Amino acid sequence: MQNLKDKLRKGLNRTVNSADKVNQLLELVDENPHASTRQLAAQLPCCQSSVQNILRQTNLKSFVVKWHQQLKKLDPFQRAVFSQNLMQKVQADADLLRRTIISDEANMLVEKGRLFMRSKE
Repeated sequence: MQNLKDKLRKGLNRTVNSADKVNQLLELVDENPHASTRQLAAQLPCCQSSVQNILRQTNLKSFVVKWHQQLKKLDPFQRAVFSQNLMQKVQADADLLRRTIISDEANMLVEKGRLFMRSKE
């Protein structure tokens, strides 16, 4: 049983998740809830993974903001033109909408001029 004891290890003791660090991190998040984990780690100072661990332990979530379809300056005008053109085509061909497939990009793939629809499984 003497061989089962842990040996002393080199390096610093793990004190990042101390109550003081957790409180400091929560105060920083309260001050700026949009701060990244990298920014929070630089302010504490500690590593980014420690910030993520503390957030996870306190049931807070880190997130990444991504703009998938941000409107550009001319988009509203182009949408209006598209809508007007579509209305004119529907008036000329009443059966057009029955032959039209409307979907989002996540389910469509255009490759070499051919349209493929992904099935939702």
